[in-house]
Amino acid sequence: GLDGEDRAWMARRGIPSVPPSDVLRPATEEELLRAAQRDGVSVAAHSWSHPNLTQLDDAGLREELFRPREWLAARVAETLPVLAYPYGLSDPRVRAEAGRAGYRAAFRVDGGWIPGRGAEPHALPRLGVAAGLSLDGFRLRLAGWLAR
Repeated sequence: GLDGEDRAWMARRGIPSVPPSDVLRPATEEELLRAAQRDGVSVAAHSWSHPNLTQLDDAGLREELFRPREWLAARVAETLPVLAYPYGLSDPRVRAEAGRAGYRAAFRVDGGWIPGRGAEPHALPRLGVAAGLSLDGFRLRLAGWLAR
């Protein structure tokens, strides 16, 4: 994404920059490729630089949606034609462009189960699993007892 540009912008303004913790830093390309080879791991897109897609002009939106699919396709044998919207934000224009970019489904950030027939494939809810959630917490979330 734009991490290098962001850090340069901060440096020019004297804003201290610290590396993200291990649980927040993006995977390296090597880590991604290793993970993609493991059983049970699927790879899909989340945009190129994690912007609010609803605030982009049409050219910027296309870049953010097409570029990660092309990048992943050149490196990973199988990727899912699925998108998770940055910050879960989308609007009708973003959802339509996601379809044109070849994504068969896209996820919002707000939780919940995917409804049955009639669900809009480019506005599906996502049941998030927070880092550090215990196995018991995960079970409670799946059972519907734990909402967050």
